Amino acid sequence: MTHTERRQQWKARIEAYRTSGLSAREFCKQHNITTIWLYYWIRKETLKE
Repeated sequence: MTHTERRQQWKARIEAYRTSGLSAREFCKQHNITTIWLYYWIRKETLKE
């Protein structure tokens, strides 16, 4: 997976998380990802903007 593809995948995950209404912990549990990675990518995308 290229860097661009990974960034797009995480951008989609962040959008899904924000619209889900779930806590970060519950969202990550359902999507089999860690909260650390979710927060990392949210911060990375926020700083990019």
